[in-house]
Amino acid sequence: CRGPRIPSKAVQLATVGEGETVAFQCRAEGDPTPSIRWSTPRGQTLGSGQPGRLRVRSDGALEIWYAQALDSGAYQCIASNAAGSDATSALLRVNTFTANATLDLSTRQPGVNASHGSEAPPGSALDEATLSVICTIGFLSFLSVVTLCFTLLLVWSKVKGPIKHTSEVEMVHQSSGTDAESEAIKYTTKMF
Repeated sequence: CRGPRIPSKAVQLATVGEGETVAFQCRAEGDPTPSIRWSTPRGQTLGSGQPGRLRVRSDGALEIWYAQALDSGAYQCIASNAAGSDATSALLRVNTFTANATLDLSTRQPGVNASHGSEAPPGSALDEATLSVICTIGFLSFLSVVTLCFTLLLVWSKVKGPIKHTSEVEMVHQSSGTDAESEAIKYTTKMF
């Protein structure tokens, strides 16, 4: 019987943006083979095979999917077997995105202007090029829908023929007597 030993005791550090995935490695040696658990900053203990956003893979690595600000903090990897246990730590920092930060979709890094590679000026959520592209796409979408509607209206009016400006309505009026007499009244209305 040999107690567990984690060869790499260096604290793992990771900084990610909200919504990203991060993984911390944890490998242990020992006889019998140690089981690996992770404890979270909120005191939850995670073992292999548990479902969820935070999961321990079969190789002992902790994987955090769609990181959130509440995931920030110190995580501890605990390797244990019948002969004892060993532990190491990992620190996670999750950056939240605010309305004042830009997002470069190619690198998913907050606060970096995609076209210039520099910090975005305070108070601007989008750079000028992105804003102009968004406005152009919106305007073209609106214009194409309006054009389509008018085209359909024009085709419909051509198929239906000329517009009639008068309409005839026939109303049958029954008398209140015992006879089944009735008289027809015609109304002609003008439509504008």
